[in-house]
Amino acid sequence: MAILYKAVNSFPQLMVVFLGIPVALSGGIIAQRLLGFNFSVAVWVGYIALAGIATDAGVLMISVLNDLFSKGEVSHQANLVIKGALMRVRPIIMTVATTALALLPIMFSSGTGSEIMKPMAAPIIGGLFTATLYNLILVPVLYLSIKERGWYFSRLPYRIFSRRN
Repeated sequence: MAILYKAVNSFPQLMVVFLGIPVALSGGIIAQRLLGFNFSVAVWVGYIALAGIATDAGVLMISVLNDLFSKGEVSHQANLVIKGALMRVRPIIMTVATTALALLPIMFSSGTGSEIMKPMAAPIIGGLFTATLYNLILVPVLYLSIKERGWYFSRLPYRIFSRRN
């Protein structure tokens, strides 16, 4: 959590990134239930990997929006958020697509070890869909809401993570 806080430097933005985890997990649960897999250690490993991928994409979107706001290129905040979101569509889609395409052969395999790998891949593939929608649509909207309300809190918890106590 401290490392992610250092990446975004704002507690409300950190919460926007963390909100992506339950959204991604809900997509994983839907895929797991549709494919008929029970909870097992392999499924939990898939959920852990999914949480990492969803968090990574959320930090990517937040960091680009923070960079654009710090430059202040566009006068209207909504236009700036739209511009930032459009700049990150391809990198986020490519990250998700490469992960999903790498896991598709696992989902259709029938050899040795497939009974372990299929339950691990199912929640990742399902959760990537909902995580991508969240990161491309809701993260920019929530970011703009935070900026308009003035919820920064960037210096409040900073003392906890800095060495200058």
